[in-house]
Amino acid sequence: MSVSESAGTRLLEDHFFFESSFFEHSLYARTHIPVAGQRDVGVLVVPPIGRERQRILREMANLGRDVAAAGFPVLRFDYRGEGESGGEFSQSTVTTRVADTVAAASELRRRSGVSRVALIGFHIGAVVAALAARDAGADLLVCCDPVCGIQAYAKNLVRASILQQTQYSGRPPELESEVRARLRAGNVINVYGFFAAAPFIDELETLDISGALRAFPGSSAIMYFTPKDAPPPQPVQAWGALLGARCAVQPVTMNFSWTTRKRWVPRLRPLNEAVVGWLQTTGQEAAALC
Repeated sequence: MSVSESAGTRLLEDHFFFESSFFEHSLYARTHIPVAGQRDVGVLVVPPIGRERQRILREMANLGRDVAAAGFPVLRFDYRGEGESGGEFSQSTVTTRVADTVAAASELRRRSGVSRVALIGFHIGAVVAALAARDAGADLLVCCDPVCGIQAYAKNLVRASILQQTQYSGRPPELESEVRARLRAGNVINVYGFFAAAPFIDELETLDISGALRAFPGSSAIMYFTPKDAPPPQPVQAWGALLGARCAVQPVTMNFSWTTRKRWVPRLRPLNEAVVGWLQTTGQEAAALC
């Protein structure tokens, strides 16, 4: 355990593995706990996957510190098969990631003593967070630039694997039908260095998240990246409608891309400020000082 400082607030930071009855592999996690002035709402950061997780790894760490500096204890974790956690990426699915999130929420409560939890999900992690919210007992939900077109996202993973064959190995690209036949036969596909199997792709392509969004009873926010202040895209509006009247749809004006680094920034400051501001305002009653 170490002590750091963010925005003038001293934080206890710890790195550890934890076990759960949900899985046979240990999960790796980090906590950022304010030394003083802790609120009774803990924040669980639910990451994206694969290359996108790597894309914002530093940024998620700084988000955790900024949120903790505002008094909210934070836990960040790696899904099984990613980062420092045990298991294989090829054996992970949407269902396993939801179970990992539920277990991480329980670990956050155990280590920080909070009674209420906010889930902050990034991109496809926002889908995982929404699906996990009920079993995790989440009171607040923040979806950061969520993947609203889940089936299209899954299809693009398959297409990315095909594109890589030409770009990196020089082999003629396969037909999509041939790739899917290999998946059905039990093989894996390489998606930007991460090996995905049929159960994960199939689950994404058949996933209907509308029920989980409608059923979430707490306050929520959808924060979407936009290079200039603009109305939310129609899929984002649709998510907001499903979450209902207690959902705030909020633009985060900055030049951000999930696939490239147009400008190196270790901290997504506009997003961090939006998240902290929303937590302080919306979670005010739940976040009474201990």
